[in-house]
Amino acid sequence: MRTTNNKGIVDRDFLSEDDIVQIRQHYLNLTVLDYYSVENYMYHPDNLSEYYNSKNIAFDKEEYITQLTEAKNQAKDTFIPTLTLKRTEYPYFGEPEYNGTALQNHFKNKRENETQSAIVAGYLNSNDFDVYYKSLPMKSYCTGLPQRQNIPKSDLAKTQWFKTKIEKLLNLGQ
Repeated sequence: MRTTNNKGIVDRDFLSEDDIVQIRQHYLNLTVLDYYSVENYMYHPDNLSEYYNSKNIAFDKEEYITQLTEAKNQAKDTFIPTLTLKRTEYPYFGEPEYNGTALQNHFKNKRENETQSAIVAGYLNSNDFDVYYKSLPMKSYCTGLPQRQNIPKSDLAKTQWFKTKIEKLLNLGQ
């Protein structure tokens, strides 16, 4: 990405705000999702609300957020302890120095990785939806919520809310 004009998009995963700033400085053509993965957009309360409204099915957004927060709190202890290790799997760790800078120094440094992992753990320990949702792995967790059941992802990707969010990420709406 750094040596071509190609553009790319990657999941946020367990990146902190500082990590994303560092990555964007080194990879000018790379877009990092605002949320853990594309599934976070699909199962976002606003997207589900639009989907259910289009089907004339009642959807209680606040109840969904409450249930999501409870499910997150039940699941978080299974993935928070592994944040530091999971973060070492990112490709940014292995990138060689380029134009006199090495992004890997930001990630390989054990203390820096632990510091940023603790920040992400703080996001996940929060009960504020806007704080935790960006780092919640919706692809793998909170899958048992009834509001998520029996909806094809292809349908969730057709809402205007979803399209607008993706266009904004890709700078197509500007």
